[in-house]
Amino acid sequence: RAETHFEAALALSRQYQPGAWYVLAKAEWEQDKFEEAAAHLQEYLDEAPMEAKLREKAQLLLESSRFAADAVKNPVPFNPQSVGEGINSADDEYLPALTADGNTMIFTRLENDDENFYISERQNGVWQQALPLNGVNTPDNEGAESISPDGSWLVFTACDRRNDGSQGSCDLYWSQLKGGVWTKPVPFSSTINSPHWDAQPCISADGKTLFFSSSRPGGFGQYDLWQTTRMPNGKWTTPRNLGPTVNTAGKEQTPYLHPDGKTLYFTSDGHPGMGDNDLYLTRRLNDTTWTKPRNLGYPINTKKSEGTLTVSLDGKTAYFAAVRPDGNGKNDIY
Repeated sequence: RAETHFEAALALSRQYQPGAWYVLAKAEWEQDKFEEAAAHLQEYLDEAPMEAKLREKAQLLLESSRFAADAVKNPVPFNPQSVGEGINSADDEYLPALTADGNTMIFTRLENDDENFYISERQNGVWQQALPLNGVNTPDNEGAESISPDGSWLVFTACDRRNDGSQGSCDLYWSQLKGGVWTKPVPFSSTINSPHWDAQPCISADGKTLFFSSSRPGGFGQYDLWQTTRMPNGKWTTPRNLGPTVNTAGKEQTPYLHPDGKTLYFTSDGHPGMGDNDLYLTRRLNDTTWTKPRNLGYPINTKKSEGTLTVSLDGKTAYFAAVRPDGNGKNDIY
């Protein structure tokens, strides 16, 4: 109905209210009429005077409309399979993290508004019944974790813990597996953690680089991806922004560096895509340069918000969380 009425209004006067072109395009986008949306956004950008921020917003929607129109016509192969009832339950399961051998998974489960970590082992190709990660879980929330390739070091996000040396609303913490027991989690120092939102860490395969998402100043948007490197003396360097090729004015989140040390997967709402948060990959060219991010395509990406992607050592299997018709009604891991 909105589309019909805006079309009627613009038929009476194309210039009376130029912003109507944008709202019309939004209505068409919501109905998956991507080509029509692109045409009207182009007309809007060509004809209407507007402030810079609105122009950037319209330009992104135009590029996304063109991308979506082509992506839907050229879907990528995609046949996700549930990891099974050993991990998935009636609660939300998400943010899977795996060891290098692919046989241990730690994930986040939301139970009664409390996020906790669970661990499952794969035996004969079947994921066993997940158990709480004792020693790390608390009555507070724990989430957005990354595990080292050998399974001995866990880095994760915890929020609002002012009494243990944390810096801001959400900070990065670490714990080690010693003698089969996880040590009490402690926050990273103020070199890494800031008074701002710091979350969603990823450990490189060699354990020397840490990627994370942050709202700290010095970035290009709301949330940017940053990296820090562990020096020979064990201390970490001041985090460095990944730069404007990867980061946008929007939100870049959930980084995952493949064990090849070059391929970085992440989510963003600031690059052209299918919807709210899409999955992308970029490859490291050198210490400071990354390739232009590539959208993983449709139907991997949809108009819904996609989350973390964790990829196996051989690059042939990916794990992710989603709400799907064949699931338990909430986020399951596939």
